[in-house]
Amino acid sequence: MLKRPPALRSPAYDFVAAHEISTAEMFDIMRRWSREGGNERYFASRHAVCHWVAEHIAELKSRTVPESHPREMRPKSFYGSPLLIVALAIGSVAVVAVVTFAGCTRYWRKSKVMIYAQVHFLYIVLSGLLSIGLSAILHAVPPSSFSCVAREWLSELGYSLVLAPLIVKVDAINRLFANAKRMKRAKIKQSGLFRMVAAAVAVVLVYLIVWTIVDPPVVRNRATLSLESSDGNGNGDIQKNDRGGSVVHTSSYCASRLPFWNVVPPIYEIVLLLVAAVRVFESRTIPRQEFNEVRYLSVLIYSQFMYVVLILLVVLYMGDNAGADGNGDGNGDGNDNDVSVAAGVTSLLLGLDTITALGIYFGPKIHSA
Repeated sequence: MLKRPPALRSPAYDFVAAHEISTAEMFDIMRRWSREGGNERYFASRHAVCHWVAEHIAELKSRTVPESHPREMRPKSFYGSPLLIVALAIGSVAVVAVVTFAGCTRYWRKSKVMIYAQVHFLYIVLSGLLSIGLSAILHAVPPSSFSCVAREWLSELGYSLVLAPLIVKVDAINRLFANAKRMKRAKIKQSGLFRMVAAAVAVVLVYLIVWTIVDPPVVRNRATLSLESSDGNGNGDIQKNDRGGSVVHTSSYCASRLPFWNVVPPIYEIVLLLVAAVRVFESRTIPRQEFNEVRYLSVLIYSQFMYVVLILLVVLYMGDNAGADGNGDGNGDGNDNDVSVAAGVTSLLLGLDTITALGIYFGPKIHSA
């Protein structure tokens, strides 16, 4: 019990530790017990103790009620804070931008630059960016049973749909020109490329299904003692209510019992980005500029790598995967601002990543179409 955070700790231990009866008080109880009949009456001891407590109730309250009790639980929502409002706005802009670029891609789908870039692969990448943008929005709104699961599915599937087609396409172009240098004919079926993309996405899909079944992210509550003043390190005077008890703020967030579920997907995405970087580096010698997207892809990979690393750092150091008490039960008492800051920063990074990817990879194509 003592390992539980102060905001959620039961006052029972403090009550028992502070409750002492002097020898004189014990004699008083024993005398009453004797007058009640002693061993001859079955409930004499209970009557004596209860009668003594009733006579000394005021003294017992002042002596044994632990400090900071009774407590008052006050819900505190951070989902109207400036950070989350900005993050929600950027996520919304990202979704609108993806839909706009998808319409432009379809409108100019017969242009040379779109044909060389493989329109169907561009659609897959755009669907991935749309998923990431929607995840950014869900990170910036109050959590619910649906949004806790949906935002993880959207972000992880989104990154897979963005990275897997790029890796497969660049790898196919590399093999095509490598065979051409050796004067060999290369036949690459589009269905085979789609199967490779589906296989990469299936790995993430299986992981998400297992995660959702075994330990799904759900809405959890974090309780924190409200401070009237703070030194910046979480120390200060505890805010009191009108009854002299402390005020406990409760806030909601999404988390699984075990924190590693949120750590694995960014690591997988970093691996995909490293594979993509190798494939793009191998394609630097392709002579046909229509097929050589090294300049744009290298910048895109570098950009997404930085965003994914930042998201991983948020998960590790600011995240709300486990309660501050370290038990993974979501009942922590750390800085309650961490809950909203982690969600807001993640949402901001996802939205900016989507907009940046559109500008780097699709912007030049739309401009040249």
